[in-house]
Formats: sequence, structure tokens, C-alpha cells
Amino acid sequence: MARKITSYYNNSEHASITEACQLVIEISKHELVCLVKGEASQEIEGFEMFRLDKASRDWSDVFYDVRAASQLLNRQYRDTHCYYNFEETVIVPKQRFTASSAEDYLSLLYGESNRYDIKYDTLLPSEEIINAYRIKKSINELMGRHFVLYKPHHSYSKLLEDILT
Repeated sequence: MARKITSYYNNSEHASITEACQLVIEISKHELVCLVKGEASQEIEGFEMFRLDKASRDWSDVFYDVRAASQLLNRQYRDTHCYYNFEETVIVPKQRFTASSAEDYLSLLYGESNRYDIKYDTLLPSEEIINAYRIKKSINELMGRHFVLYKPHHSYSKLLEDILT
């Protein structure tokens, strides 16, 4: 269900990868990418990219396959960021934003579904724009179970923030 496409490790014994390192995960429909940055050096200590089969839709099986093949995900990290790269997102001005309006906008654009969790990223320090997005509940629950203190984001949020500044 998931195959490792490429990987890079700063050293062969992974001695520099500790709990204090930062784990960054990006999940999309067809790829899952893991990146570990050193706490002090801010250098990349490890990188792995997995291709997900198009037919696989059970995220618990996909995540199990990825964890079995990964040398980075089988460790504990205090600082974990997960970037979701799914198309189901909408930009909402702050004055028009409420939890129910964001859900309504997403349902209007992408159809209604109760299998999704709605998340929000605030763009710009002035907090004038909100990126509302939805992810499958099964993915959100898996991430929450395996990385208790993870911080969810949408990959578009940082790109939009860079464009707007």
C-alpha cells in the first residue's frame, strides 16, 4: 500500500536524531513525506518519501506500512508538525469566519460529508484571513494517536502567507 521512494539520513547510525528534533510530515493523496530537523543545528537529519497506492483508501493500513518501512516515524518527537496537502480548502475573510460558515463553504464547494474534520489556519500576523480545510477523520485520528502533541497545518497556508506578505 505504501512504498519508500527515496530516503536520506545525515549519518548511518541516526545518533543525531533525538526526541528534541522536529518532525515534519506532509500527507497528500499519493505521497507521504517525513523530514527530521535537528534541534540545535536546524539541519536535515533525515528525510523519507513514500508513494501511496492509488487504490488504497484505508489510512490505518497505509500508516502501518509507512511506519514499518520508516526509520524516522518509529521514534518519539516533542515537536511534530503535520502538513495536509489536500485540495479541500477555502480562504475565508476573518469577518465572515465562524466554524459553521467554514463548514458550509467547504460543503458548498466540495460536497457534504460527515467523514471529515474541519481545521483552520490563520494567515498573516494580523489574522485577517483564515484558511479553512477539511481532512478525513481517520487521518486526523491516526495522527493524534501516534503524535499526541502534533500541530496540524495545511500546506497551502504557508504558501499563501508568503504570497500575501
